[in-house]
Amino acid sequence: MVQLDFCGATTSDDRWVHCERWFADNWKDVGSDWLDTGNVYAYYAFAKAMRLSKPNATVTFSSNNFDWYRGDGITMGLAEKISDQLVASSSWDYYGPNLGTAWCVVILKPVLFAEAPVACFDANPNPSYPNMSISFDPSCSGHYEAGKDIHNLTLFEWDWGNDGAYDNSTTTPDVVTHSFSCPAIPCTYPVTLRVTDDNTPARTATYVMNILITNPPHPPVARADGPYMVSLCLNDTLTLDGSGSYDPNEGVHEDGCSICPNDTITAWDWDITGAPWDYTDESGSVIAFDHAGYLAYFSAGSHDIGLRVTDNTNASYPASGEPDLTDEDFTVVEVYDGCICELSATVGCQYVTLSWDDVGADNYKIYQSSRGVNTGFEDVAITNNTSKTMGSVVMGATTYYRIMAITGTDECLSEAVAVYADPELCKPTADTGGPYDGCGGKPVTLNGSGSTAQVGTIVAWDWDLDNDGQYDDAFGETVQWTWDGAGTFSIGLNVTSSDSLTLIDEASTTVEIKLCGFGEVIVESADISGAAKDVFQTGDSVYSVGSGYVATTTYDLYVVETTAWVDGMTIPPRVAGTKTSLTTDGSGNISAGTPIWMSSSEGEYDLVVDVDGNGQYDALTDGLDGGVPGFVVIDIPACPSVPVGPDTITSVPTISPIGTILLVGLLGILAMGRIRRRFN
Repeated sequence: MVQLDFCGATTSDDRWVHCERWFADNWKDVGSDWLDTGNVYAYYAFAKAMRLSKPNATVTFSSNNFDWYRGDGITMGLAEKISDQLVASSSWDYYGPNLGTAWCVVILKPVLFAEAPVACFDANPNPSYPNMSISFDPSCSGHYEAGKDIHNLTLFEWDWGNDGAYDNSTTTPDVVTHSFSCPAIPCTYPVTLRVTDDNTPARTATYVMNILITNPPHPPVARADGPYMVSLCLNDTLTLDGSGSYDPNEGVHEDGCSICPNDTITAWDWDITGAPWDYTDESGSVIAFDHAGYLAYFSAGSHDIGLRVTDNTNASYPASGEPDLTDEDFTVVEVYDGCICELSATVGCQYVTLSWDDVGADNYKIYQSSRGVNTGFEDVAITNNTSKTMGSVVMGATTYYRIMAITGTDECLSEAVAVYADPELCKPTADTGGPYDGCGGKPVTLNGSGSTAQVGTIVAWDWDLDNDGQYDDAFGETVQWTWDGAGTFSIGLNVTSSDSLTLIDEASTTVEIKLCGFGEVIVESADISGAAKDVFQTGDSVYSVGSGYVATTTYDLYVVETTAWVDGMTIPPRVAGTKTSLTTDGSGNISAGTPIWMSSSEGEYDLVVDVDGNGQYDALTDGLDGGVPGFVVIDIPACPSVPVGPDTITSVPTISPIGTILLVGLLGILAMGRIRRRFN
């Protein structure tokens, strides 16, 4: 049964089933007395077999559920039997007391069958300089127990001072750094790593390495990277990367030697075929193989490879008498049969959906890496479907995926697919809430609450309200802004979402501003008191009144001969001698007594306030007193003086019947025009 364990057979193997059934049928008080044979070595071998069985240790017989170690209170178990055999000298005498006792102690303490963890670390550079940062990497640690590895280690503790006190600890196999001062070179510092596993009770293991602090030259540090993963798919590639190797003396050379080159790595030599290590297969810091290239070295399976780096110590430190120094690093290339050679990926905001062809596997295991096509892969999910959506994708980075198809104990691998997660896929959506309209001189409320975030929430709303492309005029989800003049204004909103990528989006809309009074801006001809007046005599002064304008603002004024007004037309030339501008009071009104023409001449005239100063008539925004016409100036002759006796009588001019009709008609038109304007 032990040999079956060693050969990898499981408890479902027919040979194991028959053997275990024999023990169940021939146990003490169960039809036979195997337990009474007193054969301590047989007891040890039996216990060893049961505890090494695969996939899990056998605690009870499968045929009758009997606990072979503890018994059941009626039938004796192995522990009770061994205890009963304890002789008066507190030992077991079987092939001598020493051997028998050792076997029985092993059987009686189940914890001794729990394989121990393994503590291991690399320290680089070693040797090193005083106060130079040294990296301590515990990733070579692991576990002897079948089915357990470094992931079953729960604590990594470092003792820098060799005093039994652990100075640094992590719960994962993180690379940590430390430096040593070394007051007088050379110095030796023993460093201890203690690892703890997840057994109950927990087991520990320690490893000690001497860190040397010396004067240069120091050897280079080889970094073979890995472990590597590749498939035998035709389009797969394999890149061996030794570019992480370095020389701790990089950039320096022997003091006082002006012709000595700086110390550096000069050669990267790879041994691809494994032991014996001669490093003659490939050269270069990075070796890139296509399918045919790595197929020349590898078939499906696990392959050990090595990298040796060499520096130029002999030239850079000639007085040291040292040859060029080297360092070696080893890793493994895992090569799998290719079966899913086309893997597709669709990426979205913080997710990627992988799809592949069904090859009839029992399960598909998803491997993920952030390091590259061949390195850093970890299995992160398993499925029996032919697609899988992976969440928590890092945006703004490239992630690599491979799919392993598993059927029984057979495994085959896909090519790698590289997925770049563009942060723009997660950007928020800006919503200005417009278009808006409002009145000049009055605040308009702008609302960006319709903006949404895919990740997190919207944390900033920045507004561009003067259309200069800079979002620096107002800040907040809801803001108010005032435009003094009339017109159509473009505005923009920039929103930022609350995630590590600081994603933004922009949107724009318009604001239509009118100069609002009683619906429209108003201007009228008037007398000096502010009373509206539409008929003047030649030489009279003409004044204006109005309302609905922006307070204390100067506007362009036009007094023109009456015309048919069309929106957007160019305002006709001003009448000579008329004012060209006027200024409103603090309430936005044209005050009584505002002169526009001090000495009028005969004719029909219109009055225009050009609000936006563009020289065009804008029906929605400009003030107009026109179309009736706005006002008229008539010439009424002076009455002649006629002497009558001692007095002088001014005669009244005679108006013909036709003239009377025309005058009455003109006054009627003016009256109807004023009524129409009031109504409008």
